[in-house]
Amino acid sequence: MAGTIGKPGVVILDVRPPDFFSGKKSDEARAGHIPGALNRSYTDDVLASSNKAVSFKSLEDLEKAYRQLIPSKTTEVIVHCRTGHQASQTWFLLTRLLGYSNVRWYDAGWTEWAARPELPVVRDVK
Repeated sequence: MAGTIGKPGVVILDVRPPDFFSGKKSDEARAGHIPGALNRSYTDDVLASSNKAVSFKSLEDLEKAYRQLIPSKTTEVIVHCRTGHQASQTWFLLTRLLGYSNVRWYDAGWTEWAARPELPVVRDVK
């Protein structure tokens, strides 16, 4: 994973909520995100109804949102969150619903990254 930082043509997509991505909040050894990562919270992909049922937003809305983050459906994408749970939703959405063909899932995610002091971290808050 560390070898992909700054690699042309690779999108690292962190799907944790914005406060965790920025480093404002943290449940881990360090706060922040992987350098160069983009953020789109997994919650941005779903709608909750009044009876608490959750469903994906329309494919049209999801296509539009991800087109702004990922240059093409063949771009190498690595999705991650804290422990893999939230990223699994995004991996499924990208590969099974939207047709992206080169998506990997960093299941150790931020929990592993933050615990390794030799790996770089970016914090967007002071």
